[in-house]
Amino acid sequence: MGYLPPRPGNGLAIAAVVMSGLALLGVLGFGLFMGVGMATAPSLVLQGDVTPTGTTVAGTELESALTRAVEDDGGQVDEISCPDTSAVGQGLVTVCHGSVDGFDWTGVVVFEDESGTFIVNPL
Repeated sequence: MGYLPPRPGNGLAIAAVVMSGLALLGVLGFGLFMGVGMATAPSLVLQGDVTPTGTTVAGTELESALTRAVEDDGGQVDEISCPDTSAVGQGLVTVCHGSVDGFDWTGVVVFEDESGTFIVNPL
């Protein structure tokens, strides 16, 4: 008896299909993981509004509005402190400090208009 070459089979093709399927499942699983993580992650910029008195807002009212915005976004506010009064108008900025989720927190509040709508970028 002489040497017989191996019979061609489907083993390699089946292995390739199985490995491709596993790779596809891995990519889909990673995409789902990232999608859920992004959906539940805190926002980078928060929005809110206050009711100004003339062209200013009291610090206590701004603190309350910031506390609502942070807590609505899933944070736990320990303390927020703002200046006694802040000027309200398009593009005007004030900075508040405090503690959120047990960490030091600084929020740059940018008023969008004279009616007290603002965004805050936590640093």
